[in-house]
Amino acid sequence: MLKQLRAEHNRLGFALQLCCLRYLGFFPEELQLPEAVINYVAQQLQLIPELLVFYGQRSSTQREHQRKSKHY
Repeated sequence: MLKQLRAEHNRLGFALQLCCLRYLGFFPEELQLPEAVINYVAQQLQLIPELLVFYGQRSSTQREHQRKSKHY
């Protein structure tokens, strides 16, 4: 599913949404996560963590990804 997302920042943001749902059971607001978590997930995807600042520029992006995460 991640490969279907064109932009790298969306792949990182969506992956973090999935991790939050799986391990925390909820989606934190604005993906306020420890830097170590963001760095780890970014490294696993071979992306740079700084891309996260561009995630959710469209307000509907995070909501759409949350909806997809619930059905993943």
